[in-house]
Amino acid sequence: MIYEVEDMKQARDFLQINQQSVVLTNALGSTRYYGFLTVDYMFKALQAEFPQISDIIINVGDDHSALLSAIKLGYSNIIYNGSAHGETLNKIVGKTLDEFIKRTQL
Repeated sequence: MIYEVEDMKQARDFLQINQQSVVLTNALGSTRYYGFLTVDYMFKALQAEFPQISDIIINVGDDHSALLSAIKLGYSNIIYNGSAHGETLNKIVGKTLDEFIKRTQL
């Protein structure tokens, strides 16, 4: 089952009732109106509270900065619907991803 997190209260209410394995995803656009780090925090907090969460799917839409943040923070299931500007994004996400991560280490 996939559950779309819109806010923490609704997600907690759902997860307290539903004890079966669940995959969380975020609402389209939430990386823009909450900010990616807030979405990341929400997922990490929910994972710590509810062991039935089996996976996370990050939906970044066409948000380039959220895409790069998701990659940097180690998310592997990312939905990206944007278009690359020239070859830049393809280079970052493709062959040079490891180099990008090394250059941008916090």
